[in-house]
Amino acid sequence: MRCPKVAFLGYPLWSVGAINYQIGKCLDDCDVYHLDWNNESHVERARSGEFDTIVGDALITKILFGSAAASKTVIPIFHQNVVELKGTSCFDTDLSLFVKHFDLYAVSEKVAQSVRDRYNKDCVALDVGVNRDFFPTQEVEDISIIAQVADTTKGREYEDLKGFDMFDDICKKSGVKGKRLNGKSFMCGAYIYKEADVVVCTSKSESLPIVMFECAAMKIPFISTKVGVVTDFDSVKTFETSDEAAEQ
Repeated sequence: MRCPKVAFLGYPLWSVGAINYQIGKCLDDCDVYHLDWNNESHVERARSGEFDTIVGDALITKILFGSAAASKTVIPIFHQNVVELKGTSCFDTDLSLFVKHFDLYAVSEKVAQSVRDRYNKDCVALDVGVNRDFFPTQEVEDISIIAQVADTTKGREYEDLKGFDMFDDICKKSGVKGKRLNGKSFMCGAYIYKEADVVVCTSKSESLPIVMFECAAMKIPFISTKVGVVTDFDSVKTFETSDEAAEQ
């Protein structure tokens, strides 16, 4: 009997790639493939019928596969809090008609609850973490650079969601040099963090954030706004204003 072929369709950088890799590692009895949604040939493979199951971000799977016709082969995963982002022009799409055809999954219990609240349908939270092999411990002795992990090419609404202005204000008030870490590939592990003495999350909404787990694996100090699952961990220092963050 052949093993089922499962394709994870996503973006290899940022949290989507890391989450897809983590979930795929749990599928011991399947042949797992990772396809890049920015690669036309990969997208065609996903749509060709080659795979028994396609796993991907809920919005992307809707765009590529429609609704009921693909319901037996597509597993949509929600990567963002659909209640917090409701009404934002670039980050919100109403998936009410789409989700009724599928079993739904999310990258955290809080995101899963947001899906239940908005779409009135059950959603299962997945166990998501990081592969420690990619993130060796980093010794932080002095704080000379504080870093924000964010894409610098996405435009103003993305920058507002990620709190670019707040991060810049924290750098100014703390008197410490700030740096944005862009183009993160989890497969390369620690390279993106090598210049960071502290990582600061200033986002208004996050599903996890997975950066918190990566910093924990590397023993890099991490502070954050009260987003995602951050408040589930008592050891994480949080803030609401740039003044609070600068004092920490």
